[in-house]
This record gives sequence, C-alpha cells and structure tokens, in this order.
Amino acid sequence: MKAMRWLAALVLLGSVPFFFLSCNGDSNDEGNNTTDPEPDLGLDGLWTNGDTDIRVNGASAVFSAVEGGFWEEAEDQGLVKVGDVKWRNLVKVSSNRWEGDVLWYLRDGDSILSVGFSASPFGDFTLSADGQTLTVLSFSPFTGQSETGIYIRKSET
Repeated sequence: MKAMRWLAALVLLGSVPFFFLSCNGDSNDEGNNTTDPEPDLGLDGLWTNGDTDIRVNGASAVFSAVEGGFWEEAEDQGLVKVGDVKWRNLVKVSSNRWEGDVLWYLRDGDSILSVGFSASPFGDFTLSADGQTLTVLSFSPFTGQSETGIYIRKSET
C-alpha cells in the first residue's frame, strides 16, 4: 500500500500566522520514499531484432523497416511490405505479458512460399522489467513448431 508523506508547518511572519502543507512524494511499504510513480511499461513504440523493425501502436504492430533475413526475401516476393501487420490482437494479460497473433513465413530452402498468422496457442509477449527487451514466443501456423524472437526497444531519435 502506498502512503503519502505530508509536511505541515505553522510559521509566524511578524504577527501573521501562515500555514504550509506540502507533499514529500509517496512511500512504499518498506518506508522508502519515491517521487515518481512506476512507469507504465507498455509495448507501444519501435522494436528491432536487428533485421526487422516493428512499430507497436495499441493492439497491433506493423513492419516499419525490413533490412535483411527472410522477411526481406518475403518483401522482395511481394508477400509483405512496410506497413503490413506483423503482430495483431495484442491483449495485456499481466503487468509485463501480452498475448496476440504473430505473422510467420513458410519457406522451402531459401524460398518463401507463404505467410500466415500464428497457430493457437497465441503468441506470448513478455516485457523485461526495464521495458527495453521483448521476448516473443509463438507457434507456426504451417508446422506447429515454436520459435522465440528477441526484440530491443529502439530509440525514436
């Protein structure tokens, strides 16, 4: 439970009393003062895995840049493009976890044959405590295999 720490003072300036009341931040159960509330560490923003940038806005995310790997090949073949949805139906299930659908590709050797959204169970999105690393576990709609992707929050500057 959080409690506010208040400071009250009565000061006389000459013969005129002045009453001051101020808040000194809040206090957690251990009595440690904090001056800022805990940040809301959401998914919104830009994420990268090195080859692909993903921009999250609310319940969906789109390709922001594709600069290598098999997603670039899928883009070259016209299967995806910047602005297409990569993650969708994102629903927060705890303070640092979301579920949603993840776009996959099916390949045969070096050829991309098709793209489709993850099979059930949904993709699992877990945000690190500092809000800078996102781990995405999902299952292929084509083979059922699982894969874990690591994304790093990317600066918007």
